Amino acid sequence: MDETNTMDNQNYADFQQTRNADAVNPAPVKTATTAKRMSGVTAILFILVALIFDGIQAFLALILIGIVLNWIVSIVAGLIFYFWMKNLGVSMQEAKGMRIILSFLSAAGIEFIPLMNAFPAWTAFAILTVILEFTSKKA
Repeated sequence: MDETNTMDNQNYADFQQTRNADAVNPAPVKTATTAKRMSGVTAILFILVALIFDGIQAFLALILIGIVLNWIVSIVAGLIFYFWMKNLGVSMQEAKGMRIILSFLSAAGIEFIPLMNAFPAWTAFAILTVILEFTSKKA
């Protein structure tokens, strides 16, 4: 029984030391500098998803039903890319983030114009985003 009490006391003392150490050195707060970065695999997937959306829109425009349905594909693509960028930590405070948001809005604007949405605006946006992300990593 004494061994159990001794071990419990030791565990409690270790726990208190850990709590005190955490109080002195709290966990780091996530800031813009510690945001997630786009990896090479993510960059390739980003561009492939854009190519898929642009391919769907070009195919729908080719069979003439795209004039009616491409806006639905544009909304889905816009939402997916918006939430993907949010997950990557793109912020409006940085110049790079502002450029990415402007290219996103430009692509979305082009994609909502009938017959113009057959052009690969989402792919251009994805490639520009990857270029901006990787050039800012090296700088």
